[in-house]
Order: sequence, then C-alpha cells, then structure tokens
Amino acid sequence: MKNLLTHGEDNSLLLLGCIRTLGNLQNEIYRYVQNIVDPNSQREKLKTKPIRIQDIRPEHLLKLNESIISTKFHEDAVVPNYEYGKSKDILYDFEEIEIMLKNKVGEICELDLDTMTYFNYQFELYNQEASLINNIRRRIKQVKLSNDDKRNYSIILSEMENDELCNYLGSLDYVFTYLTKIVTENGLKTIQKFVQQTIPYSSTLDSNVIREKSFCNVQLKYIISLYELIEQIVFDKVIKNHLAQILSKETFTDEERVFVVKQFLQATIQNERVPEAIQDPGIWIIVMKRLIVRVTATNAHLDVPLQLYIQRTDFWNEDILESDLETININEKVELKDMNSLITMSNNQKQQQSGGVWESHSSSSKTTKVDNQPSQTVGSEADAKGIIDQGKTIVTDSQKVGFTDKGHPGTLEYSKQ
Repeated sequence: MKNLLTHGEDNSLLLLGCIRTLGNLQNEIYRYVQNIVDPNSQREKLKTKPIRIQDIRPEHLLKLNESIISTKFHEDAVVPNYEYGKSKDILYDFEEIEIMLKNKVGEICELDLDTMTYFNYQFELYNQEASLINNIRRRIKQVKLSNDDKRNYSIILSEMENDELCNYLGSLDYVFTYLTKIVTENGLKTIQKFVQQTIPYSSTLDSNVIREKSFCNVQLKYIISLYELIEQIVFDKVIKNHLAQILSKETFTDEERVFVVKQFLQATIQNERVPEAIQDPGIWIIVMKRLIVRVTATNAHLDVPLQLYIQRTDFWNEDILESDLETININEKVELKDMNSLITMSNNQKQQQSGGVWESHSSSSKTTKVDNQPSQTVGSEADAKGIIDQGKTIVTDSQKVGFTDKGHPGTLEYSKQ
C-alpha cells in the first residue's frame, strides 16, 4: 500500500483499480460461500466486521494457486486402482479437493472496499538519501514552527476525528511527492497555492490541505515542522492505544526489558559523549513517536536494530546534524519492538528531571494461532499518574483496560478491568 501514490502519476489510479477489482472478486467468493454453501453460518459471520484494505493481513486473503491445488491433488486425491489388472488406472478423489477448497474459502474475510485512508507513509525506510523529507530540505529551506503556532495547531489537530487526522497526514505525504520535483518555490509560498497550481486531482486531498484556512495558508518552509507535529498527535490519539498489538507481539521477560533499557540509556541519555541535545529524554520521546508512526504505516519488520533508524537524519529535526548522530551507538539487541518500553522509560526520565508529577503506561499482549484458524490477540494496558512528595511516588489516578480481537480478527475491542 505504501507505493500507491509515490510517483504522483495516473498509474496510482490504475493500481487502486486493480486492488478494488481483486477485492471485489474475493468478496463475491466470500458471499457465495456464506449465502449458498453454508447459509447456517451467515448470522455468525455478520458479527465480524469487514476488514479495511489497509488492515489486511495474510490470513485474511484467499491464497490459492495452481501449485497448491496440484500438490494437494497428487498427495491426497490421486491413488492407483489396486484391482487386479487395472493398476494403470488412476482414481481421483474430487471430494478431497472440494473439502480443501471449502476450508480455504471458509478462512477468508470480507473486505471493506469503501473505506481507504491516505495514511500511507511513502518514504524510503531503507535509504535516507531517498527520503522525501531530506529531499525537500535540500530544495526548500525548512524552519521550525514557533511555540505559539505549535500550541494553536495542536489544539485544532487534537479536536479532529481520528480518520480525518490520518487523512490529513497522508495527504501531506502526497504533497511531498510533488515538492521533491520542484527546483525553486517560484512564488508558491503556501501549501494551498502549491497544490492548486501543481497537483492534478487535488480534490481528493484532505480539506485541511486545500481549503481549511488554519492550515492551507501555512508556508512551504514550515511544512516538515507541521508534518512532524501531526505525527505526534497521530501517535497520541490513534496509535498509542494500539501499541500493545503493534509492538508487543512477543512476550519479554523482566530481565530482557531491564537489559534493553540499560543499553539504551548508556548509549543515549546517560552518555556524556553525545551532544547535550541528544541527552534530552523529551527529544527521544518525540523521535520514537515519529519512528513508530512511520514504521507501523509500512508494516516494516520490528526485529531490526533501532540503531539503523536512529542514525538517519530524516527522523530528527533539521538542527540535529549527521555528525551528532554518529556519536550514538546503541546495542544491536535493542530493536524496534522495544520502543514501547523505551518511550515509557524516557517519560520517567523526563519526569525525574522536571520533578513534581509522573505518568506511566504499560501494556502486554499475546497472539496465538491454532492450525488454520485466524490468529487471536489478547492483552491489557495500564495507565497511572501521580505526584512526587518528598522523594516518594504517590498514585493519584490509574486505570486498566483489556482488549482482544477474538471473534473479529484485526479489530481490537477494549473493556475496562
């Protein structure tokens, strides 16, 4: 999905059309099986929500090709005729093939083809030289938003619905693909003017890009700072509550968590050899939120050393130099999947430095899969906050919620505990 709009060409529409056609074919097969072959299960199936295209996992799709059918045919559905004198005859068990097909089709889900957000991170995670952010920085001098502007924009963004917020972020991704092609600004000072004069089919973009006065009149020199601010809000509003599912698919022991946190602290916040700006826990919170948003949008593998991403300049503000990042050397055993624990730790470090109040967030989950059944995720999240009084931590508020996607694969349902 991340390649849908990377080139800013009409080919993107062709690819979307192909995806929709394939999705319609699967839905036709799904509905036929539910309504004709096994009508008694229709009522139970209606309880399962259709899966959005951008939430599709391998177990949601019908995986059937010539090789699978041929292998099944030769291994389980073909036997020689053992009657005397008929050994050259072959007996075909077509019922075995029918059962296999029925089981395969029975595992698939209905796809929601009407809901498609533009939240598709389109930047190259494997090469920072191909990053759109770095490319734009080279073409247009970028400036940070003022603290007052950040505060005002944050209020507006926080009041948006989650889907609108993600669409806005994705629409800016789309704008970025065109910004990398301009040589100079040519008087196109604002996002709105650039979109109107440069991008075809701009009517499909989120209204905040082309009509909403609060954002469309933002100058191009602030566009990356605005984008990074939106990423933080997306994390806090949309992704934070799903971190357990995204980053905690494996169970870690307390010893493993302690090791990861210790290695990270020694290489960053507690490392006197790195620049002072990089020792700030608040900076790490922002960078890791940004990293989580971009990584989860691409379904990238999480068992990758964190160091590979942290040394990239496009994940940092423009005032952090590449030479500054070269001073960071995080143990390769600290991986992307550990970021949930590292954000919690960085929050604690920040609170210890500021004193007065504290917050904590913890989560755990377990994903199991039995035979050919869809995988099931069960877990819980806990939040707590309080004050520090004479060196003692006092809890003033806490809550715990459980979640599961049992009965509705891919969609978590939360309940208070």
